Amino acid sequence: MLASRNCRRRRGAAMLEAALVLPVLFMLIFGLVVVGMAVSCHQQVTLLAREGARYASVHGAGHAKDTGGAEATEETVYSQAILPKAVGLDPGQITSTVTWDHSSKSPIYQPTGSSTLYRINYVTVVVSYKWRAPSFPGSAARTITLTSTSRMPLCN
Repeated sequence: MLASRNCRRRRGAAMLEAALVLPVLFMLIFGLVVVGMAVSCHQQVTLLAREGARYASVHGAGHAKDTGGAEATEETVYSQAILPKAVGLDPGQITSTVTWDHSSKSPIYQPTGSSTLYRINYVTVVVSYKWRAPSFPGSAARTITLTSTSRMPLCN
């Protein structure tokens, strides 16, 4: 009889411990999953910026001169390089800006004092994505802006 009373106390203690520990454990696991999703989305945004800069770099003035086509514009970089690679992201939440640095018309050596500087034109692509983080029921949803910048030399 003493053993059965002792066993009931242990079962009650185990249920109390589980009731205290399991919610904390589930919140920890949920938090790890959400952070993993955020890191994955940021990696995707980084890829999009790199691909946009690569496309703008390769499809510059040299490409237009060689093929007779048009140079890359901000719209073509978005539609031809960024949007097709945005797998799993909401296209309505993606914004991009493209900036061309045409300070020199072609790569040239410019003497500056005692040294000679090789000057190259660059293109910079900035991609931003508004990611809505999942939340627990009853808590406020958060929107996080993930941004990545990529800068590449223009191919002439």
